[in-house]
Amino acid sequence: MNREPNIHSFVEYDYIIVGGGCFGLHLAFFLSELEFKTKKQHPKILILDPNTTINATTHSGLGTLKYAPDTSPTKLWALRKSFEFKGIDLSWLPYFLYENAFNMANNREMMIKLSKYSEKLLKSYNLINNDNYTQCKEQKTSYYHKNYFKNLKSRLSLTRRIDFVPEKVLYYTNIQTNNGYIIQTNKTKYICKTLILTPGTALHKLLPKHSKAHNMIKPVNGYSVDLELNNKTTMPDCFYMNGNTFITPLDKEKHHIRVTCKIIIGENPTSEYLSLNTENNSNTNKELQNVLELLKENGITWKRIIRVWKGSRPMTYDSLPFINKEATNLYSMSGGSFIGTHFSATYAYWLAQYVLYGDVSKNTLINNFNPFLSRLINIRSNLNKNVILLTLIIFYLLKRFKSL
Repeated sequence: MNREPNIHSFVEYDYIIVGGGCFGLHLAFFLSELEFKTKKQHPKILILDPNTTINATTHSGLGTLKYAPDTSPTKLWALRKSFEFKGIDLSWLPYFLYENAFNMANNREMMIKLSKYSEKLLKSYNLINNDNYTQCKEQKTSYYHKNYFKNLKSRLSLTRRIDFVPEKVLYYTNIQTNNGYIIQTNKTKYICKTLILTPGTALHKLLPKHSKAHNMIKPVNGYSVDLELNNKTTMPDCFYMNGNTFITPLDKEKHHIRVTCKIIIGENPTSEYLSLNTENNSNTNKELQNVLELLKENGITWKRIIRVWKGSRPMTYDSLPFINKEATNLYSMSGGSFIGTHFSATYAYWLAQYVLYGDVSKNTLINNFNPFLSRLINIRSNLNKNVILLTLIIFYLLKRFKSL
């Protein structure tokens, strides 16, 4: 006969959040804030993350708060190349798929709405001010300073009942008697009433097997290069795009910038910093040289390479995150990709409301937007329908051409 373990021997929390990145930190803050309003006491929260420093989980805490690349169908149509087959213009096909399959026509507008709402939300809770974020009006952009998440973590530690533990979660099990969870890490066993998963690309390993989220997230691989610019090179005032690279100022006084580039579908086995001493590693040397050549192609020159990071991040069909209830008292949030900091505050606020109240409909303030996993399921369904439709069109055209 199976008997449940003695739960009194475990370290107990009200909430355990797996993942200490931008989602996890904002979620801990809003759970604490919202529950304090009703119970007049901050809940006891544990954040588990295998990384020992906040820089590793938030990639040094840098990220745009308000920015959306122009990937609208209008721009795509303007940049299209003529594609003809036996005198028939077929250049509309990519446009058709892009707009209808992924609903990208409204995607940029939604990104801007979400990021503006995040900015307003953070200001209302006094999380951002002139000292920890920068506005760039000429590019309609704003971004967190590099110490934003480090300072947020310190604030949570000092003013809330929140602990940060650098331990890797091995597995978790449900406690049938109270619908709580036992979490086994590489060092300790914990117990909580509510478990929330926000571990980025590691989400697949922790999701229940039946979760539909498995098919809605794809890993996106990319590189980030920290550079010291030449004295003659103009230091950018704020984040911007240059070709297929993303450029963020790190330290204006030292002329340091960060360039994110070579973003492709696919997952690295590990997220790691590449060694700049490549004499004894031909693979690393080749990999590094390919990245640096890409920077040169985009007109970026430098005095010194500070470090090069490679790794994967989770991406959804429309590049926007999702929240989901996986089981009783078990929730997940993921899909931020390379722009998760845009929306981490908004999604964390929604998820905190969902966990506490079971509803976010009265608080989204964004019309016709669904932050849940069902949004992606609908996109997947529309994609399948469009693939079938395109196949029928191609079959019809081939049949017509054969008869000519």
